[in-house]
Order: sequence, then structure tokens, then C-alpha cells
Amino acid sequence: MPSNASGASSPSLRILAIDPGRQKCGLAVADAGGNALWRQVLPTAKVVATLPVLAQQYGPFAAVVLGDGTGSDALEQAIREADACPRSPIHRVSEHLSSQEARALFLRQEKLPWWLRLLPPGLRFPNRPYDDYVAVILARRFLRREFPSRSRE
Repeated sequence: MPSNASGASSPSLRILAIDPGRQKCGLAVADAGGNALWRQVLPTAKVVATLPVLAQQYGPFAAVVLGDGTGSDALEQAIREADACPRSPIHRVSEHLSSQEARALFLRQEKLPWWLRLLPPGLRFPNRPYDDYVAVILARRFLRREFPSRSRE
């Protein structure tokens, strides 16, 4: 993953984005240009404990972006109760059609097994959960909403 390929004027701006779910969550740390610095799919039960580690490595975060779908209320409450990102405001972002965008991003960026590359693009499918790419999409949506002049897409 790129370390910082952004042309944004504030290279220190970091966003933590979370695609919440009942069993698993996608997490991504993005820079001001929406480039993923780190991303991973984790069991939901491990997310809150992971946030301080990410904050220490990549933070402080300008914002924690949380998808507004399944499990978002419970996860937001758990983050606030644990004070996992104490200086980062939590912002909700719509998840509408984010899975479709993330699937397309996954298929563009990931090296797929040879047999999947034989299929026409419309028939290719991710070979693993791609909730981390959904988190990247959520970070980009937040950045476009809050900093439209920095938007790369």
C-alpha cells in the first residue's frame, strides 16, 4: 500500500474509517487524499482494542469515520465508552452503495488468482472479504464531503 501518494496540502491529516458489521468490520487509515495507508478486516469484537494501537501508529486522527449501517450504533457506543480515540470526533457516513464501489476498487487494486483474471471484468469477484475496501470508500466520502477542494475523484 502506498505510504503517502497524496498531493494534498496537509500530509499529516489522517482519517480512521470503519465499516461496521455484526461479525466483522473493515478498518482503514487514509491520508488527506483518500489513499489507504493501512487497511484490514477484523472481527467486530477486536475493533475497539485495535483503535488505540492504530492511533499510536498513525494518529492523531482528524476524524473517526463510521459507516451508518449494521452495528454502527453499538460500535460507536463501545468506542466512546472505551475512550479509544479520545481526541478524534466521530462522524457518520452513508454506506449506500458502498459495497459496490468497494468491490470495484478491490478488483482494480488486488492481484487476483490467475483463474479469476480469465473471467470478463463483470464476472470477477473478490476472493476474500473486502470490508476494508468499504472503509476506504467511506473515508473518501467523508473527505469529499468535508474537504471538497482536496477531492481526487
